[in-house]
Amino acid sequence: MELAIDRAAHGDARAASMAKQTLDAQLQLLDPVWGGVYQYSTDGVWTKPHFEKIMSVQAENLRIYAGSLRAIPRPEISAAAQAIQRFLATLLTSPDGAFYTSQDADVVEGQHSAEYFALTDQERRKPA
Repeated sequence: MELAIDRAAHGDARAASMAKQTLDAQLQLLDPVWGGVYQYSTDGVWTKPHFEKIMSVQAENLRIYAGSLRAIPRPEISAAAQAIQRFLATLLTSPDGAFYTSQDADVVEGQHSAEYFALTDQERRKPA
């Protein structure tokens, strides 16, 4: 991604197209409710995320999305960077200001959480 973004910044239209395509596909791994990026997708498609959100994945995606804005200035890319930052500030930061390392994919251990992550913010926060 860094190579494609750098080449796009220097006028390489093919690299810009490749970077846009990848950044757009990666948007499907962004949690539409809380922000933050799911760790990866499964089954070889972008539309089936594994719901864990690991700090290093957040940091890398924030760096790539924010860093791509000069070469590929698009509102979707800016919004993605802001959503990741919001997730870090609101859900991955402890009350004393330290960062947590991850948000687990399994709300209930051993159970797939797709239904949970399809809920609204209010529904997710309801006591169990």
